[in-house]
Amino acid sequence: MDPIYFKTKDGREACVRTVEPADAAAMVALMLTTSAETRFLGYEPGEFPYTPETETEFIQKALADPSHIFLVAEVAGQLAGELQIKAMNARRRFTHRAGLGMVIYQAYWGHGIGTVLMQAGLSEAKAMGVEQVELEVVTSNRRGLALYQRMGFKVFGTHPRAIKYADGSYADEYLMQVQF
Repeated sequence: MDPIYFKTKDGREACVRTVEPADAAAMVALMLTTSAETRFLGYEPGEFPYTPETETEFIQKALADPSHIFLVAEVAGQLAGELQIKAMNARRRFTHRAGLGMVIYQAYWGHGIGTVLMQAGLSEAKAMGVEQVELEVVTSNRRGLALYQRMGFKVFGTHPRAIKYADGSYADEYLMQVQF
């Protein structure tokens, strides 16, 4: 994918592009920081299992996989977030479906980065022949839910108590999908 250059809502230079192995250390930092910033991710603080070396391997495998879209957003040359869309299953009956995950530093929420990442990722998925993209979102994540709905995603179910936090509390998730 060719890089997409844009300005954030506060006027900073930004870019969405395909991930590169050189991004590995910044990706690990993103996941370690964001897992402590929000309860909307699948990791408790400190649980992200990758090192820069293992993240480099993961990125290389993702780049070699034609069913894996892996994009990053940068603001003023600094990593601000990432988005991945990957086929749900390699079996023929499921190749029309893909799952989506996205992470953005809290400091960049509300600056248009998620919108550009989503537009780019969904465009790439559609061009690959994906017909349906699915995701899960914590029901209290109003900002994420609003973005996904703007992108055409619709709730098709709820997974009660989908997440159990370290403090023993639970969160429900909406199951969402968009079809092309």
